[in-house]
Amino acid sequence: MPDGYRFDAFISYCHHPTDRSWAKWLHQRLETYRTPRALRQRGVPERLRRVFRDEDELAASTDLGLRIDEALKSSRFLVVICSPRTPASRWVREEIERFVRMGRGGDILTLLVEGDPATAFPPPLGADPVEHERSILSAEPLAADVRPQEGESVRRRRQNAALKLLAAILGVEFDELRQREQERALRRSLLLVSGATAMAIVFALITVAAWSQRNTARARELVAISMSAQSADPELAVLVAAQGIAATWPWGHLVLPEADQQLHNAIFASHVRLTLNSHSGIVIGVAWSPDGKRLATGSQDGTAKVWDADTGKELLTLSGHSRPVFSVAWSPDGKRLATGSRDNTAKVWDADTGKELLTLSGHSNTVYSVAWSPDGKRLATGSVDNTAKVWDADTGKELLTLSGHSGAVLSVAWSPDGKRLATGSLDKTAKVWDADPGKELLTLSGHSNTVYSVAWSPDGKRLATGSRDNTAKVWDADTGKELLTLSGHSDPVYSVAWSPDGKRLATGSLDKTAKVWDSDTGKELLTLSGHSNTVYSVAWSPDGNRLATGSWDGTAKMWDAETGKELLTLSGHSYPVYSVAWSPGGKRLATGSQDGTAQVWDAETGKELLTLIGHSADVYSVAWSPDGKRLATGSDDKTAEVWDVATGNISATLSGHSDTVHSVAWSPNGTRLATGSDDKTAKVWDADTGKELLTLSGHSNTVYSVAWSPDGKRLATGNSDKTAKVWDADTGKELLTLSGHSNTVYSVAWSPDGKRLATGSWDNTAKVWDAETGKELLTLSGHSDPVYSVAWSPNGKRLATGSSDKTAKVWDADPGKELLTLSGHSNTVYSVAWSPDGKRLATGSWDKTVQVYAIDIHNLMNLARERVTAHPSSENCQKYLHSECPPFPKLVWW
Repeated sequence: MPDGYRFDAFISYCHHPTDRSWAKWLHQRLETYRTPRALRQRGVPERLRRVFRDEDELAASTDLGLRIDEALKSSRFLVVICSPRTPASRWVREEIERFVRMGRGGDILTLLVEGDPATAFPPPLGADPVEHERSILSAEPLAADVRPQEGESVRRRRQNAALKLLAAILGVEFDELRQREQERALRRSLLLVSGATAMAIVFALITVAAWSQRNTARARELVAISMSAQSADPELAVLVAAQGIAATWPWGHLVLPEADQQLHNAIFASHVRLTLNSHSGIVIGVAWSPDGKRLATGSQDGTAKVWDADTGKELLTLSGHSRPVFSVAWSPDGKRLATGSRDNTAKVWDADTGKELLTLSGHSNTVYSVAWSPDGKRLATGSVDNTAKVWDADTGKELLTLSGHSGAVLSVAWSPDGKRLATGSLDKTAKVWDADPGKELLTLSGHSNTVYSVAWSPDGKRLATGSRDNTAKVWDADTGKELLTLSGHSDPVYSVAWSPDGKRLATGSLDKTAKVWDSDTGKELLTLSGHSNTVYSVAWSPDGNRLATGSWDGTAKMWDAETGKELLTLSGHSYPVYSVAWSPGGKRLATGSQDGTAQVWDAETGKELLTLIGHSADVYSVAWSPDGKRLATGSDDKTAEVWDVATGNISATLSGHSDTVHSVAWSPNGTRLATGSDDKTAKVWDADTGKELLTLSGHSNTVYSVAWSPDGKRLATGNSDKTAKVWDADTGKELLTLSGHSNTVYSVAWSPDGKRLATGSWDNTAKVWDAETGKELLTLSGHSDPVYSVAWSPNGKRLATGSSDKTAKVWDADPGKELLTLSGHSNTVYSVAWSPDGKRLATGSWDKTVQVYAIDIHNLMNLARERVTAHPSSENCQKYLHSECPPFPKLVWW
């Protein structure tokens, strides 16, 4: 604890008998408390210093005001007893105001004994009662509450309240103090009992230990089951991994690291975002509205449905066909829907009201496919009667019949310019037709079985086909030359669709999967597993971010079409992302890129808020000012810039380095900036004027990283000379050299308490050092390539590292144990950053993206619950679990 205080706490209370009795109880509880041994071994004091309470300390005083001022100045914390009587107490109000005027507002604790925050907290606390209620109910030791609670004993309530206050005063976490107190209580119980009672307790402990071992073994079994189910049914894998988390949770809120790891892996593998399941038959057709806000489905149950594409809410049911609906298509303006059915007709519907507008009768057999011309004036239909037809979309008049196939026409598609039609047939060919006279232009022969689907690329230069021969093919639409064969499905390909930008193809198959392919190279990018039967239809959302699939299992699903993400993927930079940083409030993220820009993003939605353009070369580093109003960037153009985040304007340019600026960092008070450069120096600048204040010379090579100690008195630098150094931030005097790495030290970071330094190095390790002595404390070995970034969690208990092995890792910072490996990037992870609350981790990569991960176990479980969009199939549950499907588990605090 810091020196200079006579009292650890000053108790402020209204002199009402009830409040006085609470003050006496608290005074006695705090002064007699003895810290558990495990915490004392870490340097936490055995007992508190004296606790001030006016009736004990001022009984004989003649100058109460002066003595109270002296006592307040000499107290580390002010503890306010809060009841409905407190706001009326002049003494309490004045004591709070005096404490705040001393600059100590952040060291005020409260004990709520009666009423609610709105009526019990005095105005000087200056807090929103709702926020106080949240702090009281949270696990953070900001406020304590002894009000009666249903299901909780008075003794337990008082004990927890005292422990919350003690945790804050001692500087430890409430959960840890409570756990240590429970362990001590158990030890005391063992010492007090004897004979048969002692044996019974020992037996109980053995039973609990055995129970814990059984549940740990069960958790490991569930992890293995989740891993085996992941490729076939990622949603089931998520559910089972969540069960693995819950298996050990009741035993001291223990989370098995491998269960935590597998839940991350399963979430990352699962791309399903919504499951639509109110059709009573197979879902055969699926289509997005042009604005991407609605989805239409056609089913064997004879209906088509319209859904909200964000919520999955059913909006309309279109009933009118007498047989299954095989195809659905939106008009280009999104106002009408067309459907094709086994009743030999196509219909046109009002997409807002569901009113039937037209019936197109002319085919002599099932209408398998329907498509609108790009101008919305014509409709094309393909039928089992071996023909395709073109119709006037307003009148329903038949305009053309395309005859040429020797088998059923199962698919029809318009070219983007509306001049050509493509058809796919049971006769193993696709054909291209002139859409006006109906003249046959090309026959595409190459498949060895039925062509189920045809689709034009957005530029009209290529055609894709899906076939019963288990392949999809890409063709030159002008010459008919075969360009690519996509082989990967193990069963017939029923559907094929181009992404809006033409760079990817999606296919749906009898093998129960959909796949995403690179349309230029034919490389398989994604396999979407989750349906329990044939995938009949695939369709891209207009923005290309989502895929919809319709399946024989009676559901439609919406999928994230990216290569994988957990909470968020930020894609907007055109070149590698070198740096990522959270705003102080955790609501925004800033990124710096090789594309010469910095960007600001909404950290909840991933929306790009601001692009900062001003550097003439790569932006290697970004850093927020402590108040979140400014952003600093360091660049290959030899400068650092300071930006006003509200306007996007440059407020200062720091020019003085003679080479690349690799790193920028704000002093904790926001008045100074530090920079590290290829010119072998670090510099300190006035953040308002841009004036150079100090040059730190001592490294023999590039200074890659610079970081301020939490108190702003020291600077740490990392260098390609294999060392890190610690400097006096006011004088520039070199204080320490940390030698131990065998290669470049690329990153340095101070622990939140300023007692330790972490370094990341090209020798594939991170190290932890004593920041006072320079002694090496830990080496974190696990990455297979250079470590580019290292960051402490806000509570100092964990470290995150990013590496060119394409992963980020999370470590326990005391024993150095690896806790998590986050595999979401396809290239080097240059930067890692914790959110201010420690619940999320952001990573920036050479792959041009930023990934955001859920590290808090409750956030992770909530995310997992969202990813389980439908109850897994009984078949898969029996296959992997040998039981019925379990419900999603809950983690309960007790």
